[in-house]
Amino acid sequence: MLDPQAQAIIDRVRAAGIRPWHEQEVAPARLVYMERIRLLAVPPIPVARVVDVSLPGPTGSLMARIYHPMPGTVVPTVLYLHGGGWVLGSPDSHDQVCREIAATSGCLVVSLDYRLAPEHPHPAALEDAHATLRWLSSHASTLEGDGLRIVVAGDSAGGHLSASLAIAARDEGGPQLRGQVLIYPSLAPDFDTPSCLANATGYLLTRADMVWFWGHYLAGQPADGVAAPSRVADLSGLAPALVITAEFDPLHDEGRDYAHRLLDAGVPVRLDDYPGMIHGFVALPGGPSQGRLAVGRIAEWLKGVMA
Repeated sequence: MLDPQAQAIIDRVRAAGIRPWHEQEVAPARLVYMERIRLLAVPPIPVARVVDVSLPGPTGSLMARIYHPMPGTVVPTVLYLHGGGWVLGSPDSHDQVCREIAATSGCLVVSLDYRLAPEHPHPAALEDAHATLRWLSSHASTLEGDGLRIVVAGDSAGGHLSASLAIAARDEGGPQLRGQVLIYPSLAPDFDTPSCLANATGYLLTRADMVWFWGHYLAGQPADGVAAPSRVADLSGLAPALVITAEFDPLHDEGRDYAHRLLDAGVPVRLDDYPGMIHGFVALPGGPSQGRLAVGRIAEWLKGVMA
């Protein structure tokens, strides 16, 4: 049964006349995405220090927003990769969830403004994330973060990038991760899973939206290797994972099945499946109470793997 709080969010978005992403052009969709964030906005969660910094990227500087809950103290580091189908979103769109993770976990959160498709298709976003991870492993101390205790985390497309980054870090000699947090991740262009068909319409993210997002991200490239983490044959030796799924999400089965494959490969995994929830329930500002519960569980898990 769909959670009433999730239904209320769907109703507010519909009442605002926001059309599915696949019916829009990229530039206006980006503006509408931020309008939807503002529609659901709540007062920002206080974090002691929030600053924007410039970090070195593979093709130039990258902006990242830094959330430090306890300035003057070196704390574990979370590299957060925002959702938005690799096409939409920014640290602005995911400001609230990053504030919440920093405040509840006691970790430094680094929210990366990676390059977006279709202007920059795969592997641009992953290259930005990997360059930032390498930089943090050596220079996190300049931000009062611990470069030896790093977790990658992200929602939706950011969950995909986090899974891809964990594989790339294993295969390319590091940096070594303490963990990966995959929040309703999109892991391959598989549009015929039972959940993608059952939840194809009616729950904000649609099956047609996912076809649109993947088309922009891959731009005709093959969906193999780190471009589609769930199609990687060998998942052994990866960092411990926390995987979060939502019942009424087209991507539900992708996250669940990937968690089971990780377990089969000997990777420590916790799978948290949230009944009645829709895609986006964790990162949406003013989201359902189960989203706040999920962030609390993320914080608990982070404290465990960072210890």
